[in-house]
Amino acid sequence: MKLLRIGSAFLFLFCSLFAQAEITVIKAEKGKAVIQFDSSESLKKGDKVRATDGANEALIIVSKVKGNKGVGKVKTGEAKKGMKATKMDSSKTKSTTAKTSRESEGLGAAFLGKKKLRWGAFAGINMSTMQVKLTSGATTNTADMTGTSFGLKGFGEIPVGSNLWIRGGLGYEMIDVKGTITDPLCQVNTTACVAQLPFMEIDGIGGWNFFTGKFKMNAFGGAGLLFPMSPVTNALDTGSIKQSASIKFGVGMSFGRKIAYPVELEYNMLPASADVKTSFIQIRGGFSF
Repeated sequence: MKLLRIGSAFLFLFCSLFAQAEITVIKAEKGKAVIQFDSSESLKKGDKVRATDGANEALIIVSKVKGNKGVGKVKTGEAKKGMKATKMDSSKTKSTTAKTSRESEGLGAAFLGKKKLRWGAFAGINMSTMQVKLTSGATTNTADMTGTSFGLKGFGEIPVGSNLWIRGGLGYEMIDVKGTITDPLCQVNTTACVAQLPFMEIDGIGGWNFFTGKFKMNAFGGAGLLFPMSPVTNALDTGSIKQSASIKFGVGMSFGRKIAYPVELEYNMLPASADVKTSFIQIRGGFSF
């Protein structure tokens, strides 16, 4: 009998030490939850409570306490009536929040780099070539035309990781070429052929910095859409000059960090037809910040 009393007392003490106070969600609606807790638990304004029913979870921040009931705002998840809850230790919560924040920042920095977006502008010289096959009756000849013009562009650039980046640009490009042929096949029966083709261009490119630091070197490639603006030519039918596209690739280097000064060499190739082939090389310099 004495052993039974001792065993019962030990069991009661064991259960008292390891029993957990019960907190229950008794009402939940519109981002708020009402919780009820027993006398062994104490809650105050600002405490965080984690509620779950096994399938769903909710984080509740207590905003008001009266007696053995409290009202709180559902910060994350969805609270439901009948959920069992536990009070979260504030020091662990702060530690977990700080750790999660650091991890998120680390992932963001790893994916996007130290700065999310850079803005900049370029000015460059275009060295263009165009071959146009001309036919009149039984006479056929090819006009080889070359020329130099200029281009201007604004851009936004976003890093992807530590060595990769994506850039979108909007600018003005000019293909200005001329040449002579032996037969008077250009319009108005002349041997002097010209083509002045201004375009508005929207482009997108991706690049790789294979040398990093304050001084960078990179390789890149992408594509652009060209929208014609009042072309002047006697070698082409102006009615056939429509929206076009270009494939581009090149190399570049950049000086500086907070304010950078890039210099690039880019080759652009436009889709060829049976009668016309066009390309241009652009040497450009600019700045970004």
